[in-house]
Amino acid sequence: MVSFYRLKGRALQIDNTAIMTLTFFTGAALLVAVNLLPSVYVKLILPAFSVGEGLLSAALDFSVGAVCLFMALGVYFSVKLGTKRYLLKKALKKKPSSGDIFFYFRPLRFFSAFFYCVGMAAVKAALLAFCFLPSAVCFFTVDRFSRQGVSALVCLAMTVTAVCLAVNGGVFYSLFYSSFFLCDYYYIEGTCLSFRHLISCSQRDMRNKGTILTGLKLSFCGWFALCLLLVPVPYVWGYYNQSLAVAAAEFMKAKEI
Repeated sequence: MVSFYRLKGRALQIDNTAIMTLTFFTGAALLVAVNLLPSVYVKLILPAFSVGEGLLSAALDFSVGAVCLFMALGVYFSVKLGTKRYLLKKALKKKPSSGDIFFYFRPLRFFSAFFYCVGMAAVKAALLAFCFLPSAVCFFTVDRFSRQGVSALVCLAMTVTAVCLAVNGGVFYSLFYSSFFLCDYYYIEGTCLSFRHLISCSQRDMRNKGTILTGLKLSFCGWFALCLLLVPVPYVWGYYNQSLAVAAAEFMKAKEI
C-alpha cells in the first residue's frame, strides 16, 4: 500500500511541481514579511508615539507582539490547509485551482482555520503531556534521589522504570497521533458537525491504518536527507504532501469536498 500511495503521489506531483514550488516560496515570503513587522513597529511606529517606559509602553509592546504572532501563525495555518485542500482535490481528481491554496485567506475562513489549528495543537500537546509525564516524573525523581545519596540500586531500578515508561509513552503517542491524521482533511471537507465530531471521524477511519501511515512517512526519510545535499525542498515537500493526500483520499473513501 505504501508503494501505491508513493507511485500515485509521484504521478500527480509531476503536474504540481511548478505550483508547489511557487506556493512554498510564497508562504516563506509571507512568513518573513510578517516576522519583519516587529522591526517596523520598533523603528517606525514606536518613535512616533511618546509612551515612555511605563505600563502603557509594556501593554503596547505586548499587543503588537500578540498581533504579529497571531498573523504569523494564521498565515502558516492558512497556507498549510490551503495546500492540503489543493492536493486533496488533486488526489480526488476534482480539478483544483490556485484559489484553493489561498482559500483560507478570507477573513472568516482565516479566523476559523486559526482557531481550528490552535485547537488541534492543544489536543496534541495534551496527548504529549499525558504520554510522557510519567516518565518525566520518574527521571526527575531519580535526579532528586541521586542528589540525596539514595542507593545506586534504587536509582537504577527507577531509571529502568522511567525508560520503560518513556518507550511505552512514545509507542502510545505515535499510534494515537496517527489517529488525528484525517482531521485536517475532514476540516477541509467541511461535513463534520463539530470539532469533537471531526476528531471522532478521523479516529474511526484511521483504525488499523496507523502502521500504513507511519510506513508512508518513514519511506520519505531518504528524500528529506537528500534535501541536506541538493536542497530540493519544494519538490520533496510537494511530493510528500501529495502522497499523504492520496492516502487520506483512500482512507476517507474518496468522499466529495
